[in-house]
Amino acid sequence: MYELRVLCRVVTYDPAIHSILLVRNRDQKWWCAPGGGWDHAQETILECAKREAFEETGVQVNIVKLLYVQTLHIKKQDSIWLEQFWLAEPAGSIEVPQGHIDQHGVVDEARWFSKEEVQTITAYPEILKTIFWDVIAGVIQEKNRYLGHFVL
Repeated sequence: MYELRVLCRVVTYDPAIHSILLVRNRDQKWWCAPGGGWDHAQETILECAKREAFEETGVQVNIVKLLYVQTLHIKKQDSIWLEQFWLAEPAGSIEVPQGHIDQHGVVDEARWFSKEEVQTITAYPEILKTIFWDVIAGVIQEKNRYLGHFVL
């Protein structure tokens, strides 16, 4: 039986500098959108996204809308990850604080990448190197497909 884990990842896009904020974890050579597990008993999915972005980068964000959803089968952990990718914008300074270390000590580096720069690195999901840049202006204008958080 697989364990289902729900994760939030945040693609923070700053149109002023045409860049996205990515992180690289310790002992890894690839970059990804910051994020982590959702504690559904303590927070909404949007609160999780904001928290994870800040914990891993030191940058405050506003969540704009749901971007992508993907599933990963992590065989070594006998788990299935449901990853939600949220589009965000900076809520203030875009400066990544010097020496910022995330609370869990996993992230080694956080930095902004332009479209050209992201082409020179290994980044996941790979869509961040391709279609994302072609459709971002239209995505920002679209209605949000996230219906909200409800308690029944």
